[in-house]
Amino acid sequence: MSGRLILIIILALAALSSGWLMDRITGTPSSVMSNTAQDPDYYMEDFSTITIGEDGLPLNTLFASYMEHNPADDTLYLQNPKLEIFRTNNDPLYITADEGRATDDNDEIFLQGKVRMWEENHDGIITLSVDTWDVKILVHEEYAETDQNATITGKHMTITGKGIRAHFEDSRLEILKHEKTIITDPDTI
Repeated sequence: MSGRLILIIILALAALSSGWLMDRITGTPSSVMSNTAQDPDYYMEDFSTITIGEDGLPLNTLFASYMEHNPADDTLYLQNPKLEIFRTNNDPLYITADEGRATDDNDEIFLQGKVRMWEENHDGIITLSVDTWDVKILVHEEYAETDQNATITGKHMTITGKGIRAHFEDSRLEILKHEKTIITDPDTI
């Protein structure tokens, strides 16, 4: 063997052994160290954003204790999201959930886990609330839907059912499968 061939073999063995040694020291194979398309490209704690209408007035605000952006599908992952929707002729609508996903423009929001929607009057008193699970919200259409069990609580009644279609602008709720209604003060109807 020539000296040149021996030198090439020694360098190749040194390169292989240094890669093996690096993997042993870091515990991570060097071929896996690059980012995947699922890794977030940015994140934020105590996230908030406001959507403003053409008239300069706020349409909605979105808060979350944690947010991360996924560049692969341009969505936001949200922990403990809270959405406030401002309506022209009605009190604001508030929506909270365990977690959710939103399009980058916040037009579609998919809330997961326990979801609560409610209206408060100007004195801070809840006038209507909905407790359910897994809700899809189309923000610009002022619409939400779920096929899960739901409980609607008003001033003097409680309605339970499965599946809801909510139209925010006129505070209209459609129950797809009504189960029962309890009226707590029949004289007020």
